[in-house]
Amino acid sequence: MAQKNPKGGGGSVSATKHIDNNDMFLKRALEKLLTEKDMKKSYHQQLKRACEAALASLTKEPRTTNILSIHETYFLPFELACTSKNSRMIDTSLDCLQKLLLNGHAIGNISDPIDSSKLLIDRIVSVICACFYGIQTEEKVELQIIKICLTIMTSQTVEIHQRSVLQIVKTCFNIYLTSRSKINEATAQGCLSQILNGIFSKMEQKMSLVNERKQKETISVVTTDYDEEQVIIKDILDELVEKIVYDEATLVETNSSLSNNEIIEDTQSTQGDINGEIRQNDGGRLSDLFLIRD
Repeated sequence: MAQKNPKGGGGSVSATKHIDNNDMFLKRALEKLLTEKDMKKSYHQQLKRACEAALASLTKEPRTTNILSIHETYFLPFELACTSKNSRMIDTSLDCLQKLLLNGHAIGNISDPIDSSKLLIDRIVSVICACFYGIQTEEKVELQIIKICLTIMTSQTVEIHQRSVLQIVKTCFNIYLTSRSKINEATAQGCLSQILNGIFSKMEQKMSLVNERKQKETISVVTTDYDEEQVIIKDILDELVEKIVYDEATLVETNSSLSNNEIIEDTQSTQGDINGEIRQNDGGRLSDLFLIRD
């Protein structure tokens, strides 16, 4: 009994550590947002309530999975912080989202509660790109935008398409054109190169998969056609063989019937000749008898 308690205690510590590793980015970011001085102002009360609700949800229902697919409860505080025009709050929110995406804890592959026709990741991308509002954007915010855009585009767990990809490329290009920081300008240029190379690489992979699928379908079609041709040829050959055998059997029967008829005719003709000769001989003898009597 004395040895069971340490094992139980060790398991509890391990589980707590596992949960903390999954949720630490969220907790730290939310707590940091709540400690901001501007959070006490009236126009940030909605953001404050959203942060408190997210923290309460994390404490009440801790995550036990390796991947955290964030939903409205956890994303709403960061969305409100990104629209606050407060550079410190925006920087904190983008940094937390970037870490969640980088470590596979945020996927956003669920439907957007506001617009069910889109995924939550599309809304996340729109919020991130909206943090850049021109030349007045803080340099540290620009850098965070570049980092998170590159993370999304190179992630193996996050999938975005069409409009979201265009938003990211456009935002990075605008930062490259308008940034007052040479470091951010060079970083945006490198980010664009990696993003475009990644897009073309994925396109080539998909094209190769499509070509392989087409080749397999073509091979299967050719094999099917070949099998059908073999069946047709076999049927034709079988019909020819049956016809030849039937013709030969018919020919043999015809020949045998003809030979029998010839034998009968020859026999009849021979018998007729013999009867004729007998009659001629009998006639000659009768004439001789008449001559002798005279």
